[in-house]
Amino acid sequence: MAVGRHASALPVVHHLERPPWYIHCGHLPGDEGLMNIAIVDARSTDGAAITELLAELDRYYGDTQGELPPFEKRLAVVQEMLFATQPAAHMLLAYGDDTLLGLASYSFLWPGPRLQKVLFAKELYVCTRARQTGIGRRLTQAVLQKARDAGCGRVEWMAFRQHEDTLRFYEHLGAPVLVDKVCYRIEL
Repeated sequence: MAVGRHASALPVVHHLERPPWYIHCGHLPGDEGLMNIAIVDARSTDGAAITELLAELDRYYGDTQGELPPFEKRLAVVQEMLFATQPAAHMLLAYGDDTLLGLASYSFLWPGPRLQKVLFAKELYVCTRARQTGIGRRLTQAVLQKARDAGCGRVEWMAFRQHEDTLRFYEHLGAPVLVDKVCYRIEL
């Protein structure tokens, strides 16, 4: 999970109708006064806004290696990964009124200790304008609640050592660093 740095145009959604479940997080100071903040489950109608915020996330990590694929192609991938019959991941979104300000993606792993599920948090990202406002903390609290609701025994995530602001954020949450695990990767 990462807390990014680069600015970009903020995705806007003009239809923030939500089902009864959502976390109302109060207000944040915005450019024009107070902004209503809600943490919600992603829906297929959020696909365009998610696609734009994920482009900002790619720029933060330096993963663009030139031009990004066309928007429609990226949107199709978002729709498939999040909203297929068997999605690859789940996502919580932080909206300030009609503007997507942050996201948290996660998946469930099994087996964990005592045959419990484990929630693996893949990304935590808050757009530049909304940093230092508590949205990252609120998204993290919502992910932890999802894990509790699903009967998980733990929540795990990774962070890049060079992202010192991200590491400080997790320290402030009280999350201990695991020193007994090593992460491996094979690029395909």
